[in-house]
Amino acid sequence: MHRLRIVCLVLSAALCVAADDAAGQRVQGRVTDQDTGLPVAGAFVTLIHSDGRALTAILTDAAGLYQLTAPEVGTYRLLVERLGHASTTTPPVELAAGTTVTRDIVVPVEPVRLAEIAASTTGRCDLPRELGAQTQILWEEVRKALSVAHWAERNAGVPYQAMLFERTRTLVSAQVLEQETRLQSGYGRAAFISAPVRDLAARGYVRLLPDNMLQYFALDAAALLSDDFLSTHCFRTVRDARNRPGLVGLGFRPIDQHGPPDIVGTLWVDERTAELQHVEFNFTRHLLPVDVPPEPFGGHVGFRRLPNGAWIVDDWWLRMPLLPPNASTRSAASLEKASRTVRLDAAERLGMRIREEGGKVLFIARPGEPHPGEAVIRGVVWDSVRAQPLSGATVFLVSGARASMTNSRGEFVLRGISGGEHEIGFTHPTADSFGLPVRTQRIVLPVRGTVDVELAIPRQQGCIEGLAGSGTTGIVVFVVSEDGAPVHGANVTATWTPKETAEEPGATPRTSSGITTENGSVLLCGFQAGDTVRLTVVMEERMRTVDADIQRTGVHRLTLVVR
Repeated sequence: MHRLRIVCLVLSAALCVAADDAAGQRVQGRVTDQDTGLPVAGAFVTLIHSDGRALTAILTDAAGLYQLTAPEVGTYRLLVERLGHASTTTPPVELAAGTTVTRDIVVPVEPVRLAEIAASTTGRCDLPRELGAQTQILWEEVRKALSVAHWAERNAGVPYQAMLFERTRTLVSAQVLEQETRLQSGYGRAAFISAPVRDLAARGYVRLLPDNMLQYFALDAAALLSDDFLSTHCFRTVRDARNRPGLVGLGFRPIDQHGPPDIVGTLWVDERTAELQHVEFNFTRHLLPVDVPPEPFGGHVGFRRLPNGAWIVDDWWLRMPLLPPNASTRSAASLEKASRTVRLDAAERLGMRIREEGGKVLFIARPGEPHPGEAVIRGVVWDSVRAQPLSGATVFLVSGARASMTNSRGEFVLRGISGGEHEIGFTHPTADSFGLPVRTQRIVLPVRGTVDVELAIPRQQGCIEGLAGSGTTGIVVFVVSEDGAPVHGANVTATWTPKETAEEPGATPRTSSGITTENGSVLLCGFQAGDTVRLTVVMEERMRTVDADIQRTGVHRLTLVVR
């Protein structure tokens, strides 16, 4: 039996908000547009040593300002890159020990015209060192975005919340059969789980392990930029006017078609803005006992550029084959020359499904440089569902790179804030476990002084009694459509009859109901361990009813697929 082990994509919510504070010799300045004289925000400025090494980098802020610290004295150049425009390299800059040099940079307006790039008509796939002119232009724009994404992964993050899912789909129609959903929030960064590219090139992206399990691998931004990946893959320009109008693709495939399982795919770029939209890939082959085409399986990584020029992975998924315990090779030989459809139908009859893992960013704070001030925000975060202070919550300003964690009494302090209007919010694993989206509220701060703020996990419509009572249990219901998308505004009702007790003989039926939020969730509570709860979902003219057994106290998660 071939079981499945998943090595897949994890949310990359790393954002660049920290300045380089190390001691040493510095170069600083402002980047402006040659035509308008206006500051250029979100430009990627890299410090290049005279020997060609890229030592450190930063994104310019809203005022076009940058500051970089060199690890050693010497001669440097500054490389300024921005999407959709030609790059600029400055004349040499001498940095003596402990000095700070100001170097303002004026960048010319030289737009890159991706709309003029045509698809390769010869089918030729070029090595990176032998790229044709059009492929080279497209690769440069892709490289810029991947470079910033890779750099951002090594810097401090900002608060985010993501919806993570595990799905089982049908093989032929890709319809969602089952889904598990959860929310995950944090403050910081995560990254793809990727093995070293040299190891992937040697051993493959799909492996059969000694315990008869299949292991799948994907690539992160650093891996796509690595010499090992570039030396084992070739590239060509791709167009798909029917399915992807306005996009131009940089296709890649392995050079060695007879080596271990590899990946083949396309990096899609907006031809107007030169922004990287997403990467999609398939595995070249599988180590399966059933003969199936590789196309149903593979991955997708969607990118989003933030206002400060940083990039995040906005949505992602990885699809892998899921085999039944009795899968065998009995039909493989007879189907080697059959069509794709026939092979898929045969595999589905044998019980093969698609296993999918992925996620979507629901909320992310707007990155920005902190603007020092003299105002102070002091407050407390309260869990209204459990009627207790919320310890360990991350309280943050939506923009301004300020955050604090609550103490055991739910208290927090944010100091040194500039006066004016701000947005404040918080994240916490408890709010995630309740299926609650991140909410923010507006506050106005004086130029100096202290403002008291109270934040809370709000009482829930389907959980009026709360979860503070002994043995009380809740259910977080996620409602999704047949394609796995969250359903907002569905009515979910729970009905159950509590078990009879000496205190309450002849218990009467009870109900709890609520409406799903924008992430498709609703929290219902009032149950006890041992109850059997009937859940009914109504959305438009569709309805689904399931029974759930409450086997323990705490908060349960359940995802309902409504067709």
